[in-house]
Amino acid sequence: LGAGSHAGADFRFVYVTMVYGRFNRYISGWASRLRRLSIGNLIMATLDDEAFELCSAQDGLHCARGGISVLNKYTFLLIALQLGIDVTWLDFDIFLVRDPGPQLRAAAEGYDLLMGYDYDSDCLCNGFFYLRSRPSTHRWLFELVRWLYDHPYEHDQRAIAAFLNYTEKVAATADELPPLPKWYVFDVDNRFINWGSWEGRFDRLDLIHFVDGSAFSLYGRQAWDPSIPLDKAHLEDGGHSVSSSGGKDAQGAEPSAMAAFYQEAVVAADPSRFWDEAPSLRKLLMDQRRPPPTPRQRCGILPSVETAHSGYGWVADAEEERRRRDAAAMG
Repeated sequence: LGAGSHAGADFRFVYVTMVYGRFNRYISGWASRLRRLSIGNLIMATLDDEAFELCSAQDGLHCARGGISVLNKYTFLLIALQLGIDVTWLDFDIFLVRDPGPQLRAAAEGYDLLMGYDYDSDCLCNGFFYLRSRPSTHRWLFELVRWLYDHPYEHDQRAIAAFLNYTEKVAATADELPPLPKWYVFDVDNRFINWGSWEGRFDRLDLIHFVDGSAFSLYGRQAWDPSIPLDKAHLEDGGHSVSSSGGKDAQGAEPSAMAAFYQEAVVAADPSRFWDEAPSLRKLLMDQRRPPPTPRQRCGILPSVETAHSGYGWVADAEEERRRRDAAAMG
């Protein structure tokens, strides 16, 4: 695998994503966008036969087989770390506005792990994250995977936060928690954003995570499971139902945000002129702009259940200080 056009000879780095089921329809769009951005260092883990066949038919994609399990989100990353390769995980419900590699490398300076973060709350997000190949990060991820294997009832995102000693709690003892790598979070205000709220700097935007939230089958949960949100049960494309033109699809349903971004003309758009070539999508994102919340919401599943630490973590304090500095610099 090449390291990408942005990387130096000393920078061994790959992206990893995985796909199966109803998201297979986006494989060709992913491949087209990667080619448009000249990204050749991505491994696509295909978790069913159809996904592997569709992936293999695309030029420039590196396809790997796997079974339907949430643990595959981490086992592929462990292999990369064991080979001495830095790695970034990308959920498949992501659109790359431009190659995030240069900004990712700059953000990772001085850190061995970067996590996604929520714009509105003090919660980590594992829809995208970066790991530098170091013995400490390899041990951290190995211990996380081993714990998840032994505790299949626990959600992996909460476990990651707990293993980073940040806001969330899981049933892990102190002896089960590995030493912390040096870590921080991505800029989720403007560069690496989660759909639904962001600050609104189009000139900085690299990546959009649509937060589909319907990976319940990775945990062996069937569609009748009452804990699955109703919008995930009936919305065919998944994600958030939107329409960039006020129209509907052939089934009479509004397309999802992800479907709007994976139209053929959009995946072919020039990253340097993306918002000029896709003005309807600019309007969609304009509607998602929110002023930075002060303070953020505390992290937790239910207000009456102690699933998280009380108060805020150190990232929330650091991010509030960064926002104040940015506001002062902008006058």
